[in-house]
Amino acid sequence: MPGIGPRGGGPAAAAVALVVAGIGLARAGGPVPPVALAAARVTIPAFPGVLPRLPWPRVGEAAVAVDGVGMLGATSVQRPVPIASVTKVMTALIVLRDHPLRPGERGPILVMTAADQSVYRSDNSAGDSTLPVRAGEPISERQLLEGLLIPSGDNAAWTLARWDAGSVAAFIAAMNEKARTLGLPNTRYADVSGVDPESESSAVDQTHLAEVALRNPVFAAIVRRAQVVLPVAGRLRNPDPLAGRPYISGVKTGWTPQAGGCLVLARWSVVAGSPVTVVATALGQRGPTPLPAAARVADRLAVAARGLLRVRVVSLAGRVVGELRTSWQRPVPLVAVGAARLVGWPGLAVTVRVHLGSRPRTLPIPDGAQVGTVVITAGAQRVSLAVRTTRALLAPSLLWRVTGGS
Repeated sequence: MPGIGPRGGGPAAAAVALVVAGIGLARAGGPVPPVALAAARVTIPAFPGVLPRLPWPRVGEAAVAVDGVGMLGATSVQRPVPIASVTKVMTALIVLRDHPLRPGERGPILVMTAADQSVYRSDNSAGDSTLPVRAGEPISERQLLEGLLIPSGDNAAWTLARWDAGSVAAFIAAMNEKARTLGLPNTRYADVSGVDPESESSAVDQTHLAEVALRNPVFAAIVRRAQVVLPVAGRLRNPDPLAGRPYISGVKTGWTPQAGGCLVLARWSVVAGSPVTVVATALGQRGPTPLPAAARVADRLAVAARGLLRVRVVSLAGRVVGELRTSWQRPVPLVAVGAARLVGWPGLAVTVRVHLGSRPRTLPIPDGAQVGTVVITAGAQRVSLAVRTTRALLAPSLLWRVTGGS
């Protein structure tokens, strides 16, 4: 009978060789065997209720939105119409983009020229809204912006445009380019003040633009004021009928015979501890007092929208949103961690998307490891929650490696 020893070729030697090979494979690590990351489908119902009809005007256009959430509603017809001095929202936005100010800063000092004074006199003679200036007067960027936005000085728009871009034509080109990059399809500027009826936009576009402008703290601080005191002009009042009321900012007024009464306003409030800003726009309002008519429309819409807002907490804590699957261990459930606090109105959809990471390159994956995110969306709100393992995913055993999982 042949002996069994180191030089033998019997079954025991083969087993020893197989074990040694397996140990070597385990120590070397080798490639990570396939691990599948499977996401579950997670659905969340919309905000409860049905959105009621809002108090839309009989003429003109209107829109109302909640900043950071989205457009709550708009009149069915949205087309380019003259917007009068609402044009100056974009004028101020371009100036503050090119010459940014921090809250409390006055900015560069401009000295008014004979040309500035001439434009003022010409606009004043034409019956336009103006900011009184005289040649040699020093006035800061901040003060010119106040003269642009509070008394709605057409000549202040002209002065700021020439100072900012070198020419009014170059500044108008910058305004139109900004409208394009902001995605305002119905907006086209033909001048810097809105006197030209070919400066056109829609209520939805101007509501979006106001949301952007109000995120600039200097712009937001100026348009909340009911009056301003300037070097030569003295005390000037805001023509907005709502100016100075608590929690209201008359972002910008406008009126021309072609445009009718136009107004964009913002109303600040708190809903269940969450601060919200409602922005409403009314364009093309007619009648004996078109500007107060626009103010009534915009304010009614803002108040109605505020009354519809609710805060909803969407909790996915502990909810299984996927699993890790392998051929050597039972599946590892994956759960979301935390909750999303959302502002919304009746019928606003809530969507959930599970995003898991790429296939792991190393094992084990410990218990509680983050392997992805859940993104909860309601309008423009996006809240990301972590996705974590509920137990460890171990590396395959030596036996599994040796036998190939069979």
